[in-house]
Amino acid sequence: MNFIPAVLNTPLFKPVFEKLDWYSSSSRKIEVKPDGKNENGFTYYDYEWEDEETHARVQFERSGRGMRLIETDEFLAELVLNRHQLIEGRKESISLRIVNKSGNPLAVEAAGKDSGRVKCSLTASLVVSGEEVIAGVLDIREGEAPDSWKTHPSAEVELSINGRSCSLKLGLHPKKPADVTASLLGHLSYQGKQAEVAFEVKNNLPEDVNVEIRIPETENLIPEYKEIILDLKPKERKSIFLPAEVKKHGFSEHLLQVALTGSKGGQFQFEKKAGIALKGFGSQFGGETEEYWHIFNGNSQVNIRKRDYTVKAGRSEKMDQPFAFFQPKLGKPYTSEFTKKKPVSAEWYKDGAAITHKLAFLSENLPGIKLSIFTSLYAEGLVKRWMECENGREEPVEQLYISQSMYHEGREMVFPLDGEAVAFSDMKELLYGDVNFSSLSGNWYFAGQRGEPVGLAWPESAKAVPDNWQLSIEFQTGEIQAKEKAVLEPVYLSIGAFQSWEEFAAFATSSPLADKKSTAPEKEMIITSVCGLDEKYAADLTLINHRLQPIEGKLSISADGRVKAAEEIRLEGGKDYKTSVALGEKAGISIVSAVLEEGSSCEKIDSIVLMPGGEVQISWEEKAGLKVAKAVNGPVEIKSAPGFYPGLFSISVNGRKWLDHSFPSLQAKGWWNPWGGGMKTIPSKLNVFSILKGQTEAGAAAVRDNSGELWQGLKVTTRLGEHPVWQGLTFAQYYLMLPGVPLIGSFLRIEEAGGKLLAGEYAVTDAFLMGGKLEDLSIRPDGADENGFYTAGKGENVLFLGNGSSVCSTHAEEKLYMVANSMADHNEAYMNKEACQLISRQPFSSGGRDSQTKPVFMLFDRRDLSGKLLDRLQKISFINEETE
Repeated sequence: MNFIPAVLNTPLFKPVFEKLDWYSSSSRKIEVKPDGKNENGFTYYDYEWEDEETHARVQFERSGRGMRLIETDEFLAELVLNRHQLIEGRKESISLRIVNKSGNPLAVEAAGKDSGRVKCSLTASLVVSGEEVIAGVLDIREGEAPDSWKTHPSAEVELSINGRSCSLKLGLHPKKPADVTASLLGHLSYQGKQAEVAFEVKNNLPEDVNVEIRIPETENLIPEYKEIILDLKPKERKSIFLPAEVKKHGFSEHLLQVALTGSKGGQFQFEKKAGIALKGFGSQFGGETEEYWHIFNGNSQVNIRKRDYTVKAGRSEKMDQPFAFFQPKLGKPYTSEFTKKKPVSAEWYKDGAAITHKLAFLSENLPGIKLSIFTSLYAEGLVKRWMECENGREEPVEQLYISQSMYHEGREMVFPLDGEAVAFSDMKELLYGDVNFSSLSGNWYFAGQRGEPVGLAWPESAKAVPDNWQLSIEFQTGEIQAKEKAVLEPVYLSIGAFQSWEEFAAFATSSPLADKKSTAPEKEMIITSVCGLDEKYAADLTLINHRLQPIEGKLSISADGRVKAAEEIRLEGGKDYKTSVALGEKAGISIVSAVLEEGSSCEKIDSIVLMPGGEVQISWEEKAGLKVAKAVNGPVEIKSAPGFYPGLFSISVNGRKWLDHSFPSLQAKGWWNPWGGGMKTIPSKLNVFSILKGQTEAGAAAVRDNSGELWQGLKVTTRLGEHPVWQGLTFAQYYLMLPGVPLIGSFLRIEEAGGKLLAGEYAVTDAFLMGGKLEDLSIRPDGADENGFYTAGKGENVLFLGNGSSVCSTHAEEKLYMVANSMADHNEAYMNKEACQLISRQPFSSGGRDSQTKPVFMLFDRRDLSGKLLDRLQKISFINEETE
């Protein structure tokens, strides 16, 4: 609050400030403590000035924003109330105290004012020689509850001393004799069923009271009891729960009749509006309470706070939600004039599937400009917010700027940065200012919010500007002709309408596709290259930090548990760190770890490094009269016999066989009849008989990945003839390896779909496993503890598997990890007394044009590997063109 004009423009003070200077004469102490002093509920701010000859003091009262005390060398004048909170409908005492400090008589005139809600009856005309207290009476009329952020109703007195005038003012907080609120217990209501309404009643009088509340029924809600009677002690509060029948959904507005009888004989009567929201599916309505405008649609709601027009939305009745829109600002320069300004209109209207609330404001800073703010709510949980800027002038407006700011206590946040979806850690608070918006590659972000997802999307024509904990979306109107208006594109807030970031990103970009994709962590270690010289391997790596916070601490880098380097680093926020690390001497798989110790935190980042060495040998042999294609990369050998069954019938790792099969002939196994076992990837809706009717062949395959590495192995191609779903289908299964690396990458490519659209169809990968006997196999799901495993061959189990799930065999040192890709929506193991089967299912791209699935990996390693680490393999993709 700027008090300078109020003091310097007061006639009573003019002679004083002819001698004193506002700044140089100030004797106010600057102390590190809360500003102001509290007395009887009031907050006072003291200002003092003095020099060798003159002294002056002023005391301002916070809620009324006015002077309540003036003191000079000649006099002291102060307005006094016993307490800040006063009761409507009863008279209260007020006094004006005058102290003569000069020794000369003071001619005093005083007159109370009627300031609308508060009438101050105080009149005096007298000469004060010493000290006088002038008594007055306040009459406080009924009205809205005052807003703590705005000027309160005030008691005002016009004072004149020796012909020089001033105005004294004390803000007060009028309260009704009792506070009464009503609300529905629970989130949804059901027509024809009973609901429970909670009434909270608080006595604001300093005496015992008897309270009677009459509750009328409405077309929406019929209370079982029409009256509440209770006794309350001074300042006591009680809650009463009443049953009521819900007749129909909507905003049930009850005009409560409240009567109080005090123990000292006082009687009070007043009316209280109570709005009760009866939400239900298929219902759209708006409602207004003392503090809010509400929008309801289905099980979603929007709450617009009248005090400052903050907008919050959610799928529950909670008023406190993690996301908030603030009141838009008009500029430039931007001002907050609409935050404290009353709207010229507030209304609701229905528009098909949405219900909309409109607030309109007239600008004082830009005369003739009207800003209308629209907030629409869809039943699915989508909020649409946009603005209209109307030019009421007689001449065009060249350009206006509008800023819509917001706040979000985000959890599990995903931002599109440099073409990747970056998932920020939920262990540490993320502010908008921590995100590098200059790298933003989309017009959206998403937050999982622990199961209550929130997404924000803005027009591509607007600009997103972070400011620490706030985000502002800035719009330009362009030129607006006289008497015309500019309609701005909307901002969308999803409050559960979209359950994944992929779905929301597709909506924000108006894309029909919402395929599952992997995310990048906020800190990740990228292996940029791997080289092997003289049987020694080394890798170049980059530590990427997407959070705009500096890194300062000790960085230790290890490979396979052995520390290779350690140094102190200091990086600016958002900067990358590059280095090289020595690996082992043998081809295979290395786990590189970076441990970053920063002050009070320690963070470990792991990455998996594939170190190819040697060659992949492809050969053919004849076995049991069938032609067998074989690929060996050193530790891993795979075999396919197209005349037997399309797929792999054998995977051996260091001589240990992992697949269960019936080669060289099909047989019955449980309810699989016929059964060939092994591993295969085929389109959905194909059974064994249909596949066997087709023509299958196997051959060598060589495909480069997205890093340029050459993978080699087997390609199994099947051509179908007649089929009710897949007539004319040709599909190829790829089983690829890097030399020396115990890893198989497999995928399916549709070479000819026979004109069928692939959207909505699936590719299914399955592998039947074996031990020496079935009971030698066990599966430990991702995240399970040491004893959390399931043994095969002992009963029927269906296990849902994450990428860190492992298969162990008593006959092998290695564990088997099946690493599915981000598109997979179904990964499980099925076990009974006859079989142990791994299954991964993924849909073809929803665009229907991508005929190649993302790879599924079979990794063999003796170490315990986490799903988070193995997820790094999801970054590997295979190009469509094969190389010779």
